[in-house]
Amino acid sequence: MDSFLSVDELSVSYGKVCALRSISLKVPRGSIVTMIGANGAGKSSTLRALASAICYQGKIFFDGIPLREEEPSQRASRGISLVPEGRSIFSNLTVAENLRLGAWSIRSLSERQENLDRIFYFFPKLRERYSQIAGTLSGGEQQMLALGRSLVSKPRLLLLDEPSMGLSPLLIKEVFSIIKKINEEGITILLVEQNATMALQIAHYAYFLELGAITLEGLGEELLGHQKISSGYLGK
Repeated sequence: MDSFLSVDELSVSYGKVCALRSISLKVPRGSIVTMIGANGAGKSSTLRALASAICYQGKIFFDGIPLREEEPSQRASRGISLVPEGRSIFSNLTVAENLRLGAWSIRSLSERQENLDRIFYFFPKLRERYSQIAGTLSGGEQQMLALGRSLVSKPRLLLLDEPSMGLSPLLIKEVFSIIKKINEEGITILLVEQNATMALQIAHYAYFLELGAITLEGLGEELLGHQKISSGYLGK
């Protein structure tokens, strides 16, 4: 598989605090790549830089094209979609209105409807809650809405930041099952996740971050069984 996304010497600082220290990584087309590590390791900063939500230094290549710092909407129009930590849905709007906002770049009404039908295939509950105010949804339903809003624009690269946060074990399994299904539909995924065991089980490749640097990488199953990960991070 070719490198769909390539990151070279990416650095991010917040004032005098260095969050990312010249990391390099690759995400092959059609794969699930996960980044794991403790809080503050730089995982979310990586995704935000890729979505052009923060300033950064370094080089990013997407589908062979070098990307410069630009507005987040421009990255979205290229097919890069971020589902941020904490979901960030519009809680005072309905499910329908949230989904329409996700489809802002699609002008064809027939294509919008086709994409909505695809979202309801992944998330049948969103069809049931279509006219409901988003803030009244359960935590799991809000996460589904956040995923659906990002998918309705048919992204080529989906950046997921802590999709299992705050969910019950049963819902976590459901969300990871949906992530696998989304990937099987041809969407490349870069996943940041605190539930390292679940993330590594579905990942084709994985990176382990410590204090803003990548200190370990390999196949998902290799990192799942790596002594440093299992003893120091997974607590086994």
